[in-house]
This record gives sequence, C-alpha cells and structure tokens, in this order.
Amino acid sequence: MPAPAHRAQCPSHTCLENPIHKLARAAYHVMTHTNRSLSIIIDDTDRNALTFGGSGSWTSANSPQWFNESAHTPTFASNNSGIFGAMTFQFVGTSAAFIGVTPSAFPDSQTFTVSVDDSAPYNTTYGDPNPPSYRQWFKTPTLPDGKHTISLTRMADTTLDYAVVSAGPSTMLLEQRSIVDNDDDSGILAYNGRWRRSSEQFNSGPGADGFAYQNTTHQTSYTGDSISFRFTGKAAGVYGIFTWSNIGVVSLNFTLDGSSMIRKYQVKPDTPQFVSELGQQPNFLFQSYDFLESGDHNLTVTLVECVNQTFIFDYIHYQPTFATIADMPDLVVQTGSPAPATTPSNRLPLGIIIGACVGATVLIAISVAALCFFRRKRSQHAALSQPKRGKYALMNPFPHRDRDSLHHTSFANLPPMQFDQYQVVPFEMHPPHEHEHQQRANEQRPSSSRVSVSTYRYPPHAAGYTNDSGTGDIGRDRLYDVHDPGDPSSSMPPPSYQEISGDKQHHLEVTYVVRRG
Repeated sequence: MPAPAHRAQCPSHTCLENPIHKLARAAYHVMTHTNRSLSIIIDDTDRNALTFGGSGSWTSANSPQWFNESAHTPTFASNNSGIFGAMTFQFVGTSAAFIGVTPSAFPDSQTFTVSVDDSAPYNTTYGDPNPPSYRQWFKTPTLPDGKHTISLTRMADTTLDYAVVSAGPSTMLLEQRSIVDNDDDSGILAYNGRWRRSSEQFNSGPGADGFAYQNTTHQTSYTGDSISFRFTGKAAGVYGIFTWSNIGVVSLNFTLDGSSMIRKYQVKPDTPQFVSELGQQPNFLFQSYDFLESGDHNLTVTLVECVNQTFIFDYIHYQPTFATIADMPDLVVQTGSPAPATTPSNRLPLGIIIGACVGATVLIAISVAALCFFRRKRSQHAALSQPKRGKYALMNPFPHRDRDSLHHTSFANLPPMQFDQYQVVPFEMHPPHEHEHQQRANEQRPSSSRVSVSTYRYPPHAAGYTNDSGTGDIGRDRLYDVHDPGDPSSSMPPPSYQEISGDKQHHLEVTYVVRRG
C-alpha cells in the first residue's frame, strides 16, 4: 500500500519529532540557564526607573568620581534639619541594590524606612560603622522574578550614585547595561599574570573614602599582566580606581577583536588632581567602546607600563544584544590561547629556568666526581687487595704507573735475596717521582713504623752486587715467592718495578716495600 500523501511531506518523520525536539530544547535551557546570573546597572539619571522626592528637591552632582559622572543627594535633609528625602525605584528582576555615599552621622541619620511592593514599611540602617563612606548601602532580599517597586523614606543626606539589578528570566536586557565584577567566575573574565585581589578601602582625599563595587578589586604593577573578557553586545567600558596622589604613569594596551590601542594615564607635579590632593578616584573609566557591531567580542587589557602606580581593576559594563538570560551565549575565555607579545604566559619563569640549569649542572658534577672517586677506589683496591701471606706483604707504592709501557725484562737471572740483610725501618709511604723514593723514605721516617723499603738494581756491575740495604742474593725461583725469614713457608706478591734506560742494556730497578700483615 502506498504511503499517505501527508507522510511524504514529512521526511525523516520530523513532523512527529518536532514536539520532542521542543521539549528537549526547553529542558536543555532549564538545565543550562538555571544557574546563570547577570546584573544590570541603572544610573541615577534614569528617570524611567528612579523618582526622587521628599521635603525638597534632590541635588544633582557632576563629578568624575561618580559612575557616569553624576549622583543625586537630598542636601536639604542634612545637618539634622528634621526633614528627609524619599526615593522610588522600579525594576524587573529578582533583587536590587543601591551604591553611593552614606549620610553624615547625626541623630536619626543612619536609619531609613523601606517598603517593597507596597508591603508594610520597615526600618533599616546603612550598615556603615564610619559614615560617611562610599559603599553599597542597601540591598533587597531575593524576590520572585518580575516587576517590583522599592520605596525609601526618611532619608537624610544620602547620595545615590547608581543601582544594580539582578536580572531574572523575565528581565529584558536589550538597551540595558550589564555590569561584570572583577570577581566574576562565570568564565567570561580571566586573569593572566601576578594579580592581587584586594578588599582595601580607597582613599579619595578630601571626599568620602569607601569601597569598590562588591568591595573588591584586582590589582597589579607587573607589566605584561592582562585581563581577558568575552561578551556579546555593542558597547563596553573598563572601570577601576586611579591614584592621583602618586606622580607616575600607567599605560594599558587595549586589544578588541585583534585591533590594539595604547592609552597612557600620567600624573605630573602640575596635574590639577595632584595639586588639589584628590587622592584615589573610584569609577575611573580607563576605556570605553561605543557603537560596536552587534555580536561576540574579545577584549584584552594588558599593562605595558607602570611607574610608581598600580593598575586597579574594578568592573566592566557592556550593552547586551541578547534579549534575556535564556538567550545569553555560552562564552568562555580561552585561557590557553596565545597571550600578547608583552605577556609571555607560555614561558616558564626565569627563576625556574635558572634553577633547573644550576640543578642539572650540580647533578652532572656530582655524577662525574662520584665516578672518578669509585674508579680511583677500585684501582686502589685492586692494588692493595693482594692476599696476605705470612707476617709481611709487599705493596706497590705506584699503582698508577702503566705497566704495559714498561720494558718487560726477564727476571730469570736475578740472584736470590737474603732476608737476613732485609731490615724493617721506620717509613711513611709517599709516592716519589722517578728514583727519589729511597731518598724520601730516609727523610720521612717517624719514630715507629712497620714499613721497610729496599731497592735493587740489575744487572750487577760485578760478580757481587750492591743494593741499598747491603749485599744480597735473589734467586730466580724466589722472584715471585719471597719468604719471611720468621716464616719461611710464607710468600709475598711480586714487587713493583719500572724501566730505566741505559746505554745498550736496560737497568731494572726493583723496589720492595714491606709492611706488617
């Protein structure tokens, strides 16, 4: 039976599998996006989200120390005036936080009233032990995803710089600005080099001291250290803290999608901020990128010069081109990618290289020394390990001489040696040069010893011959079988010998060194 026509229009049964694919895709998004987080930054100038009120008009302040160089303060509510400011904030997400300067300390200045979504108001504090200071001075508890309204009243001279919203699944991200803290661990931000994490307060000079966003920064003074950041959007900015009180310079190389530019930030003795003793400036914009092409981007910031300064990184903000968290691409910085030329991250530190070279040299030297030592010990052992025979034994005082180079004179005609003329005399063995051994033996006799040396020269000049110990005979059958007069049955190994050139005949000098066994 031919297949129905409608089945022919659905190859590979895609019509039947579409619902399964949809379910699988939905489950995948739930699993992979449940733990995703993203925060957006709302400036104090956003009139769609913020409303300022109370007993008077809030004052707008414009200064580089504020994010986007603006902040709002109910200055009318200062100095214990008895009147207060109020503020309303609307957002879509799961929580909200406010960053700015806490009010000065006076009665009732450190307490204000909060109402969430028209709930019963409650009192809370700024949590500042040393007001006034720049910090996050309030954050709501985690709320259900959706639209919320936060109402604050009884506010003294509190400054609002910006608000941060934790986005939820329903938060629309297009045309918003996402903020990424220096401590972000989602994988889109990575450090390369010797960075130091710091939670120290900044010193602003004449203004209020305080803390960076989320109370931490990453700092470095080492050229070549870098930050890598990946994002999907059409604008971005790099922020930190800059120190105006130090005469010096910081130079940064910004590389966006392969295109690089270097920015220099210098403080001179006549720099206005240095002259006015400004100190450290938070929310310092190191570099911004506007009107980028929508899509994925790679940004690397490398410290290329640092003199009497520190590069202090706080946060990055960017403008997403995806609508919701569910549409957020899975971007991860490739930490194994090649680093910039000024950042040799793939090289071993110089100290490790030097240490390895020195260690290898020492190991080779020890091995060579050990080899020489054992070879020398083996040679000495071979020379001295002849078996003892009786009370005395012969020793070779010059084991290093090359016996193969000697003239092998026949010992067949050597006369017998008389042991009654052989005397044990004090002697301390030192190898002499050539024929000086007998002279040194006579010069180095201590008070007592058990060694004796006798030297015999052959052939004799007459029927009788003379040796250094007197006149004696050595028999040809006793050359390698010398007996102790106290023990005629004992024998000793052959003596050492060396060749002495004569006119037409060879004179053989035989040195007998006797030690007590």
